[in-house]
Amino acid sequence: MKQATPYLMFDRQAKEALTFYEDVFPAEITDLQTYRAADFPTLEEANDLVLHAKIKKGNLLLMVSDTF
Repeated sequence: MKQATPYLMFDRQAKEALTFYEDVFPAEITDLQTYRAADFPTLEEANDLVLHAKIKKGNLLLMVSDTF
C-alpha cells in the first residue's frame, strides 16, 4: 500500500507545533535536527530553528521544518 507523507512547514514555530502534536495525538518525535546541529550555513538567528523533524503515530508519519 502506498502512502503520502505530509511535510509541514512553519514560520519559526516548528518546535512548538511538534510539542503540540506530540501531546494531542499522542505521538513520538523520532528525529529533530536544527540548522546549528546540521552545520548548515544560515543566518545566526536561524541556528535553533528546525531544519528537519519527524513525528510518528502508528502508521502516520509527518515531516516538519521551519521557514525563515
